[in-house]
Amino acid sequence: RNIERLREVVSTNKADDAAVPVGVVAELQLWESLELAIAQRQSVQETLAAFQSSLEATNRDASSEDGFPKSYLEYDAMRDLLKSRQEQLKSLRLELQAEKSMLVDVKSRYQESERLRRRSAEGLEQSGSAERIALRQQRSRAELESQILKLRLDLHRDQVTLTSQRLQAAETSEARLTEIIAAYAGKFSLTRSELDERLVRIERLETTLRQQLAQLDVRMRTAMHQQQSDRQASTDAAYEIAHEESQLLQQTLCEASFVKECWQRRFRLAAYEVPASEIAMWLDETEQARQRISHISEKIRYRTSQRQATLSAMGRSEFIEPDAESDPGMAAQADELERMVEFYGSIQVLASSGESLYERFIDDLKAQESQFSLSEWAQLAWSGIVAGWQYEITTIDDQPITVRKIIFGLVLMFCGYFLSGALASLVAYRLLPKFGLGDAATAVFRTVLFYLLLTALAFVSLDIVNVPLTVFAFLGGAVAIGLGFGSQNLINNFISGLILLAERPIRVGDLVNVDG
Repeated sequence: RNIERLREVVSTNKADDAAVPVGVVAELQLWESLELAIAQRQSVQETLAAFQSSLEATNRDASSEDGFPKSYLEYDAMRDLLKSRQEQLKSLRLELQAEKSMLVDVKSRYQESERLRRRSAEGLEQSGSAERIALRQQRSRAELESQILKLRLDLHRDQVTLTSQRLQAAETSEARLTEIIAAYAGKFSLTRSELDERLVRIERLETTLRQQLAQLDVRMRTAMHQQQSDRQASTDAAYEIAHEESQLLQQTLCEASFVKECWQRRFRLAAYEVPASEIAMWLDETEQARQRISHISEKIRYRTSQRQATLSAMGRSEFIEPDAESDPGMAAQADELERMVEFYGSIQVLASSGESLYERFIDDLKAQESQFSLSEWAQLAWSGIVAGWQYEITTIDDQPITVRKIIFGLVLMFCGYFLSGALASLVAYRLLPKFGLGDAATAVFRTVLFYLLLTALAFVSLDIVNVPLTVFAFLGGAVAIGLGFGSQNLINNFISGLILLAERPIRVGDLVNVDG
């Protein structure tokens, strides 16, 4: 009644082109706020009562068998539900914390309003007759403000109670789901019919994605032709958006093929004995796939926020109505951006479902991995060593250079170095003296034979490990240039040494006198 009375006063003043008193407007706003607070509290109380009734019914039916899984896919759905419950728990905890903070804030404001109300009442009792009308209006507004804050305080208390009960129910549901999932772990196998059903769904999705890609190709060609003939921002944006959609669809299509492979591997894991090495390979590949699809999701979230920011800058958002008299090109660009945001949402749903599938498969593989025997772990370690031994570092002339070749070549060179020295010494000091050669000739022959054997061994080692000699063509030229410019003295001394060995102006046993 007060709201209707005050609205009539406001409408009467507007009809008479008279100024509406400020006090009337303030009092009307207070009464409307009071009405809204009452409606909000009634709504929360009804929600709380309905939630308590549904909670009691859920507790009565908790012992029934309806909530237990009966197949592999139902068990899978229950695992998804557990993940959803865990996300809900995080959200409810944040919401409860926010409600408690708001409750503390409203409580302090209510206490302050009560002090003002008591002060207004005391001032009215001690005032004279001339001031009583203004003070009575002030006290009335103070009482209304206090009533509003009292209702909001009760509202937030009910909200805290409701959120606490929801949180408690979610925690109970999460604990029960965890118990059921743990109790039924490994009790279901993915059947061939369930696998075929999933594969058919994925193939339908792939067909839809390919159709969308074909449509996007047409859009891109059309936008490209328009871009060549009409250099406007709208045509540029249409081409860029179509190109971006095409990239996202291609990435999603690639992931859809791995999703099919993931379902087939889950069937094999549940129905057959899978070797430990294959499980380890599957785990590594699925981890990489999860990283890929999480990157796609992150990219979609980033692009969505970008597009929404652009729409907001263009004056388009869910809170702002589009201007009918705006630039047609800008309006078309805004429509493309809005459609792009909707497209991002559909791809995000696919990425989230794929990520959930990968996470479930990773959990299954880790559970299987935790049951490996000692022999299986030894087999995995050996397969890792073999994979590292055969790891291809690079290729030269279509010949792979692996870790095995490099290590084998180094071992050959290391052993051959000592073998060449031993063989040269044996020939020089045991065989040549029998032919009457002196010490000087023997030393020369030993040095030359050692270098010849070392060079031959290097070529034999390279041939054994299948390293082509062309790898040294470029390196030989680079080394020659470097030695020519930076190591002239070293090369001079080396060549001088070879000349001394050949001409033998100084021999073993000679006495050399240098500077006394």
